[in-house]
Amino acid sequence: MISKGSEIFASDGFVFTSDIELPFLIAFKDQTDGSHKIVATHLGYSEPKTLFDDGDRTLSCPLLFSADGKTLYHSHSQIYAIDVTTGSINNLTSFIEREQFSVIWFLKYCPTNRRLLFSQSLWNDFDKQGVRRICSISVEGNDLSILLESHKDSRIWQADYEWKNDLLIVSMIARQTGSELWVLKPGRPDRLQTYPLPEYVDGVELSPDGHTVALFAYSKGMYLLNIDSGELTRLNEFGLNPAWSPDCSKIAFMKDDHELCLLHLSDMSSQRLVWFEKGNSLMTRMGDSYAQKPAWSADGRFLWFALTRRQGSIDHARNSADDLAERTKKIMRSANLKLHLSHKVGIVDFIDRRIWITDGHWTDLTWSPVFES
Repeated sequence: MISKGSEIFASDGFVFTSDIELPFLIAFKDQTDGSHKIVATHLGYSEPKTLFDDGDRTLSCPLLFSADGKTLYHSHSQIYAIDVTTGSINNLTSFIEREQFSVIWFLKYCPTNRRLLFSQSLWNDFDKQGVRRICSISVEGNDLSILLESHKDSRIWQADYEWKNDLLIVSMIARQTGSELWVLKPGRPDRLQTYPLPEYVDGVELSPDGHTVALFAYSKGMYLLNIDSGELTRLNEFGLNPAWSPDCSKIAFMKDDHELCLLHLSDMSSQRLVWFEKGNSLMTRMGDSYAQKPAWSADGRFLWFALTRRQGSIDHARNSADDLAERTKKIMRSANLKLHLSHKVGIVDFIDRRIWITDGHWTDLTWSPVFES
């Protein structure tokens, strides 16, 4: 184990470095100091370039590069296609006012048919009900279609898509049967498989080969579901935000929001990679976490991560686990929350065994798929 200062530690075999040069363009939401800017950069080669300013309204929706790395897709009031060289912005959607800012959580690109898949959450003023859909649109901004829509008995919750096998997975909250995972081909009406899930899940991640789903639930941990056999395996009781390596040999994940871990699928062993020495388990147990999903480069050499440490106290928060979440919410509302946040972002280089880390609050980082020597 090595340390950077007195607060951040890394696994044996790695060294910290102050310099890094990336052969890939990256883009991310920079929320440092309260800003909400979409930024692109070649770390080590170019200064960060602001492509879009979200202002005071930022959404929890991934950023996404086109297959050639020339266009960045971003969801705000509309879905935008941003030219990363010129900075020019093209609206792909033309949502009416009540539909604006409705695309959240899920955005994927299929290079074979040049289409985007996305989730859209809408509020129905007539019956005061929310509706979530999975939709598709061409990268030219036409041919918008609805692939799947929530109804009164089954509500769309989380989704993922793997374009090489053209597989869409959706976790559903069903009124009669509980939580389920649906496996579909986009644009086709029939489900390929439906699997019951042991509980409500907060995230699903389909492996690049299309055979296995990593699931996680706050306070419950991580599972693997084989969608060929239906076998469900409990991995741990603490994992969040799993991210498959491109070769499917490893899964990077977070423990709370202060520790980056790695699961090796060959022997199912886990290791801590980088972590703050003091954790933040209180807030994560109530589902309030800064944990970001780690992001792999296309070749699997680099892994981006974000860590957060909270320093401070919550007055009178000692209570039983059963009412901890509600107790903490009440405390936050009454302004008794006294916390100082320390945000770090970094990149692990698995070939040179180096870790670059800096201050910053970056979210939703994405890598260009194009290698630039």
